[in-house]
Amino acid sequence: MKTAMVIPYVGQWPAYFPLFAKSCERNPSLTFLILSEKPPQQDLPANLKWLPMSLAEIHQRLFRLTGIRNDNLGGHKLCDLRPFYGLLFADLLEKYTHWGFCDIDVMFGDLSRLTSDPEFQQADVFTAHHDIMAGHFSLLRNKKEVNEACYQIKNWREKLQGIKTSAIDEEPFMQALASQPHIKLMKAERFDSEIKKKYCRHAITFTFQGHIADTKEKTPPLVKWDDGRVWIEWLDGRVVEGIYVHFMAIKHWWHWSQWGIRDNTTNNVNYFSRIGFGKVKKAGDLISFKGRLIYHLQNILWKIKVSSGRNLRKVFSEKRVRNIKRWARL
Repeated sequence: MKTAMVIPYVGQWPAYFPLFAKSCERNPSLTFLILSEKPPQQDLPANLKWLPMSLAEIHQRLFRLTGIRNDNLGGHKLCDLRPFYGLLFADLLEKYTHWGFCDIDVMFGDLSRLTSDPEFQQADVFTAHHDIMAGHFSLLRNKKEVNEACYQIKNWREKLQGIKTSAIDEEPFMQALASQPHIKLMKAERFDSEIKKKYCRHAITFTFQGHIADTKEKTPPLVKWDDGRVWIEWLDGRVVEGIYVHFMAIKHWWHWSQWGIRDNTTNNVNYFSRIGFGKVKKAGDLISFKGRLIYHLQNILWKIKVSSGRNLRKVFSEKRVRNIKRWARL
């Protein structure tokens, strides 16, 4: 089995990229292909490869494949191309038995526990979610039936031609794959079921309120990346190994400023919680006075961000709003 994760990227590399790269390095059985105009500003591990590719070339590949031209295909809109990666980048994937897509705001745990599972080896598709193709991590067998399932997505052409991201890589792509009788799907069970196992295959995703997505549990867990493995720790002492941590919504400056990301990206142990990235080493610290205070202050800042964005959009264009928010670091 040879697997390539395909990651087109546009724009400046985020400060947390070293965390992603470090976790890729601990999974040498997978190759991660970064497709961008400029390489990340750091030494890359052997299995994280930068392939120079401009946004214009991606546009040309899409046009040759589908006849679609869309100048808005950049940034987050590129996610809409994920179902088509097997065809768009077929020349880059010739020597691989599997391909996949993922986000870079993740730290992977021990992925070999997934790929060595007999159920996975018999499957054509794996998603780290219970009912959609997880945009932050999904794997697919590199074969014709799977690669061409993208054409079964309802209204795929209209969605690719749209201006805004349509998220066709998630629920619509799952529906398209499930409609093909010869494609074997492997999905994670619901999060609350997965955490009862020794190895949780469901994504550990932080929401904007600092909760873990897709769970009914109210107690705030601490997530720890420890020398290549991910652990979820609860207040009651439970500890479960996880497939990866997705710090999707805890990336604002207030989530990182408490301890400083640049001082911690080289550590062999990294902590994630509802108050961000840093030195909280015990789940109990999240409900102490200081932990509660930081969490509530962050929620206030998040609400200010949301309301300010809503009000700005009433006056300015979306592009102008993004520039204002970037300047204000909201």
